[in-house]
Amino acid sequence: GEHMKQFQKIFFSLTIFFICSCSGSLPPRNEVIVHELADPESMNPVNFTDATSSYITSHIFQKLIDADFKNPERFVPVLAESLPLVERTSDSTMSLTFPIRNEAQWDNGTPITAKDVEFTLKTIKCPLVNNPNAKSYFEFISDFKFYDDDPKKFTVISNQIYFLAEASFGDIPILPEYIYD
Repeated sequence: GEHMKQFQKIFFSLTIFFICSCSGSLPPRNEVIVHELADPESMNPVNFTDATSSYITSHIFQKLIDADFKNPERFVPVLAESLPLVERTSDSTMSLTFPIRNEAQWDNGTPITAKDVEFTLKTIKCPLVNNPNAKSYFEFISDFKFYDDDPKKFTVISNQIYFLAEASFGDIPILPEYIYD
C-alpha cells in the first residue's frame, strides 16, 4: 500500500518533469518523419524489386488511380479525372480510356498529358530495361490511342480480357517525358 503510493507519486513527478522539459525544448516543426527499417534498393519507379522502394516511390510519383483505403475493393482517381471507361469488344479484347485532370501538371508548370503516360509505358516495356517483375503486368497492352482534340485523354488497348487491367495500368507511376527522354 504505502510503497505503491510513493512509487505512484515519484512516477507521476518524473512524467510531469519529462513532459515539461521535452515539450519546452523542441521548436515547433511542420513536418512528418517516417522511419523505414531498410534502405531502398532503387529509387527508379520502373525497375525496383523491394517493398521499401515500392513504398517510397509510391509517395514520390503520382499514379492515374490508386486504392481507396476506406474501401479497399475500389479505386479513386489521382491524376485521372475519373476512373477509366472500360469497354469489352466482341473479339475478346478490351480498352481503358482515361481522362487526365486538367489541373495535373509537373513541377515546372507544364501539363501532364497522354504523351507522359505513353512514355512511362514505353519505359516499362522497353526490352533493355531490367524489370522482369514489372513487365509481366503490362504484356496485355497491345496499343495506345491518342485523341487529337484532347491531349489529356488516351485509350489503352488490351489484347485480352484481363481482370487486373485497371489495377495494373492505373497503378503505374507516371514519369515526366520532358525530363527522361
